[in-house]
Amino acid sequence: GYLSTDGTNTAPSNYRLQNEVGRLIDLQEQADCYEAAFQALWDKSWFCGMYWWSWQTNPDVGGSENGDYTPQNKPAQGVLTHWYSFNAPHVSEGIEDTGLVIYGLFAVIVLESTALAILILRKRKLQQRT
Repeated sequence: GYLSTDGTNTAPSNYRLQNEVGRLIDLQEQADCYEAAFQALWDKSWFCGMYWWSWQTNPDVGGSENGDYTPQNKPAQGVLTHWYSFNAPHVSEGIEDTGLVIYGLFAVIVLESTALAILILRKRKLQQRT
């Protein structure tokens, strides 16, 4: 996540900045950081979402006087709502990679059949020895 203070874009993980005397609350900078992250990651094939630090269970936290990490009740919440309101471009509505699923099932069947055949052959060899 990002603090909603001036300069958060230069050190987003530096939580000590929230206690720095004189640091100004900058709700737009926080929102801009969220927007930049989504623009950079949204179309990546491996990106399916992200856990953003400091989402609270209390729906009243945050707000315009809060310089903490929570995006709640700040412009950054609107950015999150916007991006998470539609599917990422690489995620289909139905079953994706159907061919891969079929190939995986086929591979499992072949492996199980091979293991079963090996067990049967070993059992026959043991029976022939006795």
